[in-house]
Amino acid sequence: MSTPRELSLAVLYAADRQEYENGYDLVRRIHPEVCTQLQDDRRSLKTQIQELIAADHREFFTFFVDDNVVIRPFGWLDREFDILRQRRDVASLSLRLSPNVRYCQPLNMQAPAPNLDVDRTWDWRAPRTRLIRVLKGLTGKSYAKGDWAGSMFMDGYVFRYQPFVEYFSTLPEIGYVTKLESIMLGRPLPGHRVVCYSQSRIINVVLNRVDTHSGYPHPGGSVAELNSRFLAGQRMAYAHLVNIENRACHLTLEPRWQTA
Repeated sequence: MSTPRELSLAVLYAADRQEYENGYDLVRRIHPEVCTQLQDDRRSLKTQIQELIAADHREFFTFFVDDNVVIRPFGWLDREFDILRQRRDVASLSLRLSPNVRYCQPLNMQAPAPNLDVDRTWDWRAPRTRLIRVLKGLTGKSYAKGDWAGSMFMDGYVFRYQPFVEYFSTLPEIGYVTKLESIMLGRPLPGHRVVCYSQSRIINVVLNRVDTHSGYPHPGGSVAELNSRFLAGQRMAYAHLVNIENRACHLTLEPRWQTA
């Protein structure tokens, strides 16, 4: 597995209260190897993201979001990375999907894997018309829907670095960070296929509402409480999630706490 010191990690964050800034100050002390940058509302959000992406050229690039948890190791010597490296019809590598994922929590819908090739690549494009969806259903052919229907999600989707840099420069301005995923999904990179592992490498642990623009299900946790516990020396425990057999990318769980 790639270790944090082998990766180039950068965090773009927002903090509208001093106690949240104090939380990120503590993060910087714990993880000095990670670049942390406060979002500047006076500057273009797209420009700030571009600068972080361009700061360190690597072979691959991925976004993570603040509820991602790594549950299994992964690294760029894996066969799945080789597929992304070698095949231009594969737009991205999903670290969170696997053949076991059958439910899309944000949309509250059953969404089993579409037809996967033996190398676990699939056509991410959903049928454009209801007629095509009906015909596929009648013929027993599954198609991509829910978390399977896209190549540009921000939750641990890995892209080839240089094509992504060039692609990102063509995107319009971004009003707020949670809008970025919708923009990318609507204007995807070339390549109609995505590849995944046999078991999910990351999951989303849903604790609270992301922001005022997002209406997805969550257990109602408080950002203020999470930050207060962190500053008080408590840490969220994740050992029980390692190698979990997940049937969805997003898991709604009550947090477990331990002393740092």
